[in-house]
Parts: sequence; structure tokens; C-alpha cells
Amino acid sequence: MRGRGMTASASDDLLGDFLADPANSALDLTTAVDRCSKALGLRHSVVYLTDVQQHVLVPLTGRGPDLAIDGSLAGWAYRTGWRKRTWAA
Repeated sequence: MRGRGMTASASDDLLGDFLADPANSALDLTTAVDRCSKALGLRHSVVYLTDVQQHVLVPLTGRGPDLAIDGSLAGWAYRTGWRKRTWAA
């Protein structure tokens, strides 16, 4: 979920600024995701990694369910390399 009232290009600009900041280059992935999420005004975010067999997406931090690659929106994005925005209620 994007911050309220934030356009896609504004959130992309914030992400670019975050990634360009040398202070963030040595962060571990979990810390980087948390800081970036806060900078974008997100309440939370989950980063998924795929298993070796590429059947399941597993949350990096354990905060979220495992997702089947076949049959989930996240799996579709992983397989196709495309992103699709959805809004949580």
C-alpha cells in the first residue's frame, strides 16, 4: 500500500533517493526494507524470496504467509517480472 495521496512517480522518486543515499548502502536487507517502507509512508511491507525449486515464495522476515508461485498475484509478478498494484482495505 502506498502512502495516502502519494503518486506512483513520487514514490518512485523517494525510492530512488533512498537507494542513492550512501548511508543506506551497508544496511542488511531487512533494515533497508523497513527504512524504505517508512520513507514511502507504508505501514508495513513484506519481501518474498523464492525457494530453490521455485514453487513457493517465502517471506524474508517471517511476517506473512508462504505463497504458492502458481496461483498467487505475487507468484505471477515473480514469473513475469511485471508488477501489478493492488490496494489493501
